Amino acid sequence: MRKPIARKTAAKKARPNESAKKKGGKYECVECGLLVTVAEPCGCVEACELVCCGQPMQFKR
Repeated sequence: MRKPIARKTAAKKARPNESAKKKGGKYECVECGLLVTVAEPCGCVEACELVCCGQPMQFKR
């Protein structure tokens, strides 16, 4: 199983409600279907992006 990586992006590229800073946020990889739940907020000032299979993971509501 691939391990998702966090990548920092400019804050202007971040979409609403898609910050990895929120505990309990859920993300899904559109390529392989991997689901990720944020257990511990990252504390970054900049917006973060979770990446799997070379593409950003999508926020799942």
